[in-house]
Amino acid sequence: MNPENMTKEILQAWAKQANWYLLSEYTVAGVAAESPFALELAREWMKSGEELIATCGWSTYVNYIYL
Repeated sequence: MNPENMTKEILQAWAKQANWYLLSEYTVAGVAAESPFALELAREWMKSGEELIATCGWSTYVNYIYL
């Protein structure tokens, strides 16, 4: 998979379906951080009331900064 070709809708679906912290914090966040929607999704997810989505957002943001 090429993160630059991912759609925002697919990444959002992945974040909602991630039911384990390793999926949300590493897999989804890692791909999202390299996508064209990194900052937009990170900010959206960080505001979520769902813990796994919020941590996905923070992890996306951190990965984006360190890329």
